[in-house]
Amino acid sequence: MNDLRLDQTCRSFQPELPVSQLTRFRCYTLDENRLFKADNKEFVHFFFLLEGEIRISGIPNTNSVITSKEFFFIPNNWFICRSMKESKFILFSINRFHYQANKEMYADIQPVITALREQHSPFTTPPLLSMFIEILAGYLTGGLDNEDLQTFKQRELFLILQTLYPRGHDNDVTVCDGLS
Repeated sequence: MNDLRLDQTCRSFQPELPVSQLTRFRCYTLDENRLFKADNKEFVHFFFLLEGEIRISGIPNTNSVITSKEFFFIPNNWFICRSMKESKFILFSINRFHYQANKEMYADIQPVITALREQHSPFTTPPLLSMFIEILAGYLTGGLDNEDLQTFKQRELFLILQTLYPRGHDNDVTVCDGLS
């Protein structure tokens, strides 16, 4: 089982790491019937399934089986994923304390996060977002992973999500409950 407490080997979070290192993209591959668990409530996550099939538990009102080319938002809650077949996914984790210290960085994404949090189900990854995730996976698995790339790709993801899910898309809420 992989626990979401990531250290330098990207296997576990360590609380003593600087906050800036805790808000980042990570790419995982799970063999069939393997578990991935997150039990920390100080993070929210965007989960992008590139390949395979995952059964998820711990997220209320979420479809239990996530298939290839789907994504979902995981509010600050525990969750467990079991791969039904070999699976590859990207997890983008946002530390709530990083958010609170850098609210201006997240201001434009708040309505998107709120909308995704309220829907509690996976979304089909639109082509623009799918292309972004596939390119990002290539960077991460190819060894091109540094702080500048992480920052640039975070801004790019936020821009894509704002474009795909603009303010007023399914609701007009502007308060980010997921990160507060």
